[in-house]
Amino acid sequence: MSERHNTEMPFASPESTHWLDSIRWNDAGLVPAVAQDSESGQILMMAWMNRESLQETAATRTAVYFSRSRQRLWRKGESSGHTQRVISIRLDCDEDVILLSVEQLGGIACHTGRAHCFYRTLTGGVWETTDAVLRDPAEIYAEASDPEPVSSHTVMGQRVSGHSVMDQSTNKGGQGVEGKANE
Repeated sequence: MSERHNTEMPFASPESTHWLDSIRWNDAGLVPAVAQDSESGQILMMAWMNRESLQETAATRTAVYFSRSRQRLWRKGESSGHTQRVISIRLDCDEDVILLSVEQLGGIACHTGRAHCFYRTLTGGVWETTDAVLRDPAEIYAEASDPEPVSSHTVMGQRVSGHSVMDQSTNKGGQGVEGKANE
């Protein structure tokens, strides 16, 4: 599924904004953005973008998201070093979801130290962890004073927020969560 384009030129100049008007932003001025590996097609993560983050992403070809909890731009990899080089930007048919085709630098997209955020599979009514941790998050963020914000997570119908909720997954009826969820 290799998708290669001129990776030197921006998708849009910083002065050009008319293309942003085609997007159906939610009431908070955000749009969901899905990051997909440009080589394998693997879905890596989902995060939110506002106009400013999408415009910066298009201008720099580096993924920039919007942290809802911190109400600020989140440059993917700013704490972990695991940046995303953007190969293409697509808008879905309803104009309300962005798809970023990316090269995931460092091979880790998830704050839990996994290659991607979709590492749990529903099997027999239980969420089973199916993908291994490639690098301990404590090691990834050891030198970070402000850990990288991530998407919101819901556990047992409740939003989880905070830092470093390390490997509390029990795989019993969906109880617990791994990693941190602070977006």
